[in-house]
Amino acid sequence: MITDSGRLRESGTEWSPFARKLPPETPFQMPEWLLLWWKHLGGGELRVMAFRENGDLAGVLPLFLHQWDGRRQLTLIGSGISDYLDPSFALECTPHIIDRILEELSQWSDWDICDWQDLSPDTPLAALGTRVKDSPCSFIPLDLPFEEYMASRPKDLKRNLRRSKERRKRSPPWLSRSRTTRMRISSPR
Repeated sequence: MITDSGRLRESGTEWSPFARKLPPETPFQMPEWLLLWWKHLGGGELRVMAFRENGDLAGVLPLFLHQWDGRRQLTLIGSGISDYLDPSFALECTPHIIDRILEELSQWSDWDICDWQDLSPDTPLAALGTRVKDSPCSFIPLDLPFEEYMASRPKDLKRNLRRSKERRKRSPPWLSRSRTTRMRISSPR
């Protein structure tokens, strides 16, 4: 358990290489972003869960405890201005990590609700609570077949889209996701 900012900053040297090995990771799941978010926007009490398997980092669930709407809430670090805050878990360790999270949360008596926003539809945290629809990532629905739509667009837009498509081919796969999920878990107390 990481409960102070200094130790959280130090954990970045191990956390960052670990997170980079786990697809699909977004910039908002990376320790560099989460540490900056905490430094400038964080408040309350850190509750970052770090999980190990044979001494090696196997997962990180970056949380903090704070008062919100009259309740004591556990929130994901990065909430509010980030997309896809799924935690970094080694795939083979995920079932054990989920069990450990449940065990840990059941022992804490100082929280009322977990309101975990900006999760992907396939988040490993889905096993912990109730899914609630969240704000979707931006997208534009098309009423026409794409070819007809493109034919009606201005020449400059088509050129810019062609360039963006070429850049996207070189981009990581997480850029293609389109929706987020939100989890709510109430304290058993």
